[in-house]
Amino acid sequence: MKKRVIGLGAAAVLAVLGTVLIVSRVDDASRREAAGQELATVLVMNEFVPAGTPSEELAGFVRADGVPAALVTEGAVADLADLAGLVSTTDLLANEQVTAGRFASAEEAARIGSVDVPSDMVELSVSVSPEQSVGGAVQPGETVSVVATFDAGEQPVNSVGLLLANVLVTRVQGAAPVTVDAAAATEETATPPPAPTAESLVTIAVPSADAERFVYAIHYGQIYLAREPIDPDEFVSRVTTAENVFAPR
Repeated sequence: MKKRVIGLGAAAVLAVLGTVLIVSRVDDASRREAAGQELATVLVMNEFVPAGTPSEELAGFVRADGVPAALVTEGAVADLADLAGLVSTTDLLANEQVTAGRFASAEEAARIGSVDVPSDMVELSVSVSPEQSVGGAVQPGETVSVVATFDAGEQPVNSVGLLLANVLVTRVQGAAPVTVDAAAATEETATPPPAPTAESLVTIAVPSADAERFVYAIHYGQIYLAREPIDPDEFVSRVTTAENVFAPR
């Protein structure tokens, strides 16, 4: 008798659980249908692919997935043909959507560069105009000095000075430097190249102890990137204010 009661009880529990699962699935499907979720087809990475990979070589590393429209990343692509002739500018990670913003022409990708960052450094980016970055000619892999300027009303008040020296540039994104076809130029027709006008996003690597100083200068003042001499120790610096701007060194 007891065995029969136990058997009936177990059957009842299983029936309840089965009903709960069915109702849960139906409710979930109903919620999705009610929300009107539409699936968009996008390309998703199957595995890690390093930066600098041509889009033509990605066919074996991607898959087409249906993703809810609300979760589609901006710039996501559904066909590798949309990236024809381009190469990846960053590492592509497994299960991330393939986006156009991570690809550029081979020339632009080379300019953006890929510089190893020392383990004791952190990376920070700043948007700079051409006049703040040596005419937009700063390139990945070189070192620069960071000069900070503060207007009156901020701290330090109305001053300009060397903030950081021997700073590694790891990435440059934005307008490419203006180039001139030297073969086509002659003494009679040669003219100076037009000045660049677009801003660039420059990423640098600094010790963590200097990160706050760099961000402070960006937030409360302005920064200028200076190409360094062969020997950075030759860079003579002095905090300059209205009181000493005309004073001899």
